[in-house]
Amino acid sequence: MSGNTTTRPGPVGAQTLTWNVEGELANLTEGSKTTDYLYDANGELLIRSGSGKTVTDTGLGGWRERMD
Repeated sequence: MSGNTTTRPGPVGAQTLTWNVEGELANLTEGSKTTDYLYDANGELLIRSGSGKTVTDTGLGGWRERMD
């Protein structure tokens, strides 16, 4: 998506950012690790997954973490 940052320095190395058509962060890659992001129809973050774990919004103002 035009105008969004596609690379930036990270704590371990350069990070690559990919955006969806709505302008939301779709995934972030740093080295061999990738984190994916999924949003609901209102643009609220629902799921963040990567590095062997998945974090989901409980809908009650909290997050639930699952180790894969």
